[in-house]
Amino acid sequence: MTGTIIITGANGSLALAYISHLIKIHPSYTILATVRDASPSDPNTAQLSSLLSSHPKSSIEALDLCILSNVRGFSENTAKRVATGEIPPIKAIICNAFTMSVSEQVYTPDGFERTFQVNHLSHFVLVLKLIGRMASDGRIVMLGSDTHYTTRSHPLFRQRPGIPEDTELLVKPLPDKKGKEYDGGFHRYGNSKLANIMFMHDLNAKLEKVSLCHCLNIIKLTY
Repeated sequence: MTGTIIITGANGSLALAYISHLIKIHPSYTILATVRDASPSDPNTAQLSSLLSSHPKSSIEALDLCILSNVRGFSENTAKRVATGEIPPIKAIICNAFTMSVSEQVYTPDGFERTFQVNHLSHFVLVLKLIGRMASDGRIVMLGSDTHYTTRSHPLFRQRPGIPEDTELLVKPLPDKKGKEYDGGFHRYGNSKLANIMFMHDLNAKLEKVSLCHCLNIIKLTY
């Protein structure tokens, strides 16, 4: 069994557990473990490096989801590596990385609100640029969350998510009301997870129409 597994946010606790299991059960897979800071001085990356040290078909790749040009560059280089046979076709893209801020709005160098760019926009670009290099039985896994529900109350926040009529507000939201920064942070996070799920359903429907593959899975984290 061969194939390339790409996982974002690979030095996070959830990803570390997954990778540990993967290399034991499927040691033949090639793993591209992407992280924002690939330096061994980062303690989380050092832990990932130690985990992968016994797996020769793995590498730690720098991928900063806060910079779209970085995402495009990584995607194009990876697609080229598959095309030339340097690495096998992509068996899975696991969109695991996420961020959120419940104290203030944070913006990326691209000028977009960080939660939406990291959680959705950059993964959107990553998937669309690599889908043509996936194996016919490949899988795309997008981590979801209970925070995405538009009609269900959530115990952690009151402001329910929803796609605004002016979609520019997803990447450049209105300022949080004073004293409502916590709700605003969860609202932005919920919107990013809602966008993830909408993207997965829409992309899956398009792939079915052209008979490419039934390759999209959504994993929902409940918290």
